[in-house]
Amino acid sequence: MAAENFEKNVDRALADAQLRKNFAFAMGNFILKRKAVFSDEAETEQLRARGQAIKQRALSRLPELLEELEANCTRNGIRVHWAETPAVANRIVLDIVTAHSATGVVKGKSMVSEEMHLNAYLATHGVEPIETDLGAGHPMGFYAQGKPGILALLQPLAVILQTQGAGVTRLAEDVWNSWHLDRGGWC
Repeated sequence: MAAENFEKNVDRALADAQLRKNFAFAMGNFILKRKAVFSDEAETEQLRARGQAIKQRALSRLPELLEELEANCTRNGIRVHWAETPAVANRIVLDIVTAHSATGVVKGKSMVSEEMHLNAYLATHGVEPIETDLGAGHPMGFYAQGKPGILALLQPLAVILQTQGAGVTRLAEDVWNSWHLDRGGWC
């Protein structure tokens, strides 16, 4: 079924003249901008080869590097969870949410959570996921939700975000009261 949908979508996209025109324009601009930054082709190839070597070295040491990462995280007060499958990872997240009697979570958008279908998994278990896009490198607005003491701590962040063009819709102590009563509590 998925393969059939994919093929239909490909056929539809290839037949869409405007989409093809937009894609060609975007790729053309991308190539021109890349050439402007990396104008020396020999140097660009050297950088690619160096990047590939770094990647291969890291992959060859991956178990050791992951254990080192875990040790560093643990030393800094971060708990690391290991999961070999998406099902195990989803269960770990749900167990954490359940341990806090939460009915929803605010989470970062990531390829990992997309590929493990975390939002759908949480939703099927009665947990409302709210996804942020804070890693995209652009200012964004937020609706502050939390205990009154936390809201006071967020005020300086709200000011900084506003100076960068982000919209802060509400940041006040009444957020906790109205939101917490409506939602039944989150972590």
